[in-house]
Amino acid sequence: MLFVILILQGGYFVWQGSWSEVFVVVAATGLALVPYFLTHYYDVTSNQFIRIGIVLFTLCTLVLGEIYKFYDLFSWWDMFLHIVAGAGLAIVGYTWLFGLVRAQAVAAAPIFHTMFVVSGSGLILTLWEVYEFCIDQLGWSSNLMQPSLFDTMMDLIVGLGGVAVVCIVGYVLLSKQKLTAVSQITSGDYN
Repeated sequence: MLFVILILQGGYFVWQGSWSEVFVVVAATGLALVPYFLTHYYDVTSNQFIRIGIVLFTLCTLVLGEIYKFYDLFSWWDMFLHIVAGAGLAIVGYTWLFGLVRAQAVAAAPIFHTMFVVSGSGLILTLWEVYEFCIDQLGWSSNLMQPSLFDTMMDLIVGLGGVAVVCIVGYVLLSKQKLTAVSQITSGDYN
């Protein structure tokens, strides 16, 4: 359904001759398809919740944020999306680790799992901020990018806040051996 919305939106912008919006919709569709290609071509397993989350996040950032100007309409929109991105990255990290633990490919103390998830999520959040900086410096800036140290630091702080919430929950579940229910949810195995 979400892809249908993207396709209809893209068709509307082609009809209007709004080529910058067409580019954003094509980029959003491409990003939303990444999990499907990874699953199909590289045997990377992902569950439907993660795939839907990626599509929804892409819609929120590119379509709502850029095309419908949510970044201008709602002062909290950028901060909200950075919190969601941080939490989402941590969920993906834990999902991957739960799969490895379940397959008995990894055995480590819960604190090491949590440190891995925090580090990986923090790295990706930082790389996103580097991307925003480069876009600003090249002059390809849009209203998404706000060239300031304050904005960059707030984005990193709130993103890491989202990571922290998920990692606290993940650490508690790991240390209390509550992996059965969580790994069933994250793997999509409901039987």
